Amino acid sequence: MTFALHVATNVRVEFFRITINITSTSYREELGDRSSAEFHELAAAVGAEVEHIYQDIAGQQTANVLQFR
Repeated sequence: MTFALHVATNVRVEFFRITINITSTSYREELGDRSSAEFHELAAAVGAEVEHIYQDIAGQQTANVLQFR
């Protein structure tokens, strides 16, 4: 899975692209389709967990899942 983490500050906007290996979920073909319900469901769950990790950092942090593979 690859996603972008957007970290906004008062002066500039930074983007970080990282890769996370998820071992608790088996890959299914539907996860490769960004328009599928399966993609959106897992992307929302992963994004929420990543945003939770960064909740104590000042400013607005947003995590967006780009793909599962």
